[in-house]
Order: sequence, then C-alpha cells, then structure tokens
Amino acid sequence: MNFPSKSDPFFSMTKYTTFEACGYKYAFRYRKGIQEPKNKYLVAGIATHNALEWALNEFNNGITHTIEDIRQRAVQSLMPQLRGLINEHKQDAVDIVDKSLATYNPYALFRPGMAAEATLKPTYKDINLMIKADVLYQQEGSKTLLIGDYKTSSAFHKKDVIFQASLYHHGTKLLLPDVNPKFAAIMLRLNKIYTVEPWPEDKFWAYVSHLTEEIRKENWTPNTKSCHAFNSPCPYSHICPYYR
Repeated sequence: MNFPSKSDPFFSMTKYTTFEACGYKYAFRYRKGIQEPKNKYLVAGIATHNALEWALNEFNNGITHTIEDIRQRAVQSLMPQLRGLINEHKQDAVDIVDKSLATYNPYALFRPGMAAEATLKPTYKDINLMIKADVLYQQEGSKTLLIGDYKTSSAFHKKDVIFQASLYHHGTKLLLPDVNPKFAAIMLRLNKIYTVEPWPEDKFWAYVSHLTEEIRKENWTPNTKSCHAFNSPCPYSHICPYYR
C-alpha cells in the first residue's frame, strides 16, 4: 500500500488505539485522511455527549434539568447528524439515545466544578512528541486535578482505559508538575465511576516511545482479529485490500 507520508502535529489517545487495532485503519484515517462513514452508534454517542456537556454546564450554573430535557437536547443535537444515514438507521440512532438516557442518571455522577471539556497539549521533548488529551476535569483544592472521561459503550476495555489514564496523568504532569492528577472512567451504562491507576512513568513513556517509532516507520499491516470486532465490519472494508 502506497500511503503518502504526513507529519503529525501530535499523537492522541485515539491515534494510538487506532494504530494498535489495525495499521491499515490508522493509515486510511490519518495518512490518507479518509473519514469513517457515519453510523448510528457514532452519531448517537456524539449527541448524547453534547447533551450531557450542556447539562453539566447548566448544573454548574445552578440549573438542574429533567432527563426529558436532556433527551430533547440530545435529539436536537442528533438531527443534523442523521444526514447520510440510511432511513432505517435514523430511528435506530434516536432509540440508542433514548436507551442511554433512560438508564443513566447524570446528576448521580456530576460533581460541582466539573468542567465540560478542557484540552491539554503538553510536549514531551525527549521523543519530539506532542500529546493531545481532551478531558473533563474537576479542581479538588489547589493541588489535585480529577480527570474524567465519559464511556458510552457497555464494553469496558481495561487496557485501553489504563493507557488513557496514563496518557492523561503523565501528560498533565508535564504541563502542571505541581498538580496531582487523578483519572476516572465515567461508565454511563453502569451509572458508576471507576478510578484507574496509571502505569508508572518509566513504563508509560517507554510504551509511548515504542508506539511512536512504530507509527513513524509506516510499515502498515492489517490486524485481521479486529476486522470483525463487535460483529460489525470495518468501516474501511470497501477499500481495504484484506477484504478483496
């Protein structure tokens, strides 16, 4: 496969996990710039996140909404995203939003002062690496930072979450060396918050350095185990040589 080379301004959690899932998928998305086709789960997840972030901002301003208010906000956010989906999947996307919000009580997990989103872009100069981490955060006093991340899927991939916790923890320490970052995975489907311990610093940076160098080699290989993960075909199956 002849993918054009393109330098990355930063590597993100999504880029690392995509590369680990499948080299071809990484190359299609980040080297060729081919976006995945919309699917009902993706657009429903985005709409749910948008509604929750709105509700959280309102909560911080002293306004508490009903679940129906949040659902209407989610559906409102969903409507523009439905363009491009086949008709039978449009109602499915609305049903997914309804199911998520019917089983999730956001006010049981919201904390005063928790922000909707912040962006960290620390630079790790030793390996010329920039990391981007989109995080939710809550200031707990002057020295502790709680970093949270919504998980809308019912699947709980422990390795991914630990790597994410490590990325946010050590990335934050580069920007804020005097702050103690903590990470929590907010599992929407389970109405629970899981506190996750990050890898030790030496193990984490060794792993990141390894992944970074593998990505830069651009020796893309398919991971056939991930091709049929979650009983759905890869979104790039129509152009991937593995399927031909």
